[in-house]
Amino acid sequence: MIRTEDQVIIGHTDRAINLSGLSLDKFASDLLVPELEKIGIIKYNAVESAGEYILWRNKNCVQFHRVMRGTTKFPLSWKWPWVNSLPEPYRTECRRELLAIAGVLDIPIPSCSVTKAGGSKSRLAHIMREFSEVIAVAGVAQDGSLDECDSNEDLNRYYSELVDVYEEVKREILAVSIVVNAPERSRGSK
Repeated sequence: MIRTEDQVIIGHTDRAINLSGLSLDKFASDLLVPELEKIGIIKYNAVESAGEYILWRNKNCVQFHRVMRGTTKFPLSWKWPWVNSLPEPYRTECRRELLAIAGVLDIPIPSCSVTKAGGSKSRLAHIMREFSEVIAVAGVAQDGSLDECDSNEDLNRYYSELVDVYEEVKREILAVSIVVNAPERSRGSK
């Protein structure tokens, strides 16, 4: 079943709240509202007293509750601030699922190293960790076939871990590409 973006975000938020010990109000007031304020969607500067702050906080929490219950449409301007407010690992899982809906993998451009001009940070350790996670769930493929005898749960776990490895390898390929294609750079002999 394909989920809409708002269903994905609300689903991951529900999981984060249920599994991390956060309350809806705590998530809204301590995580989401500051993120919305940071990009100017919510204005905090009009609050001048404790009483006004409580009213302001309650108003924002009520709006959040309405979105969570589905009685108010999910505001598009809240999408990425909301995702960024989620605690890990829910943020990464939500981001990955949203990007998958758009037909893209979650492969950020590698950051360049500040210690070496034209250098790029290697993701080899991440690749190895992700590959070890593939091995941990690869029981489904050990008989040499993927078929109707395999459970959907096992296949989905295997698939998810393979995608994680693919994303890490893609990041490493981009990092190597940055270095290989860097304009005239000096190379030390090794």
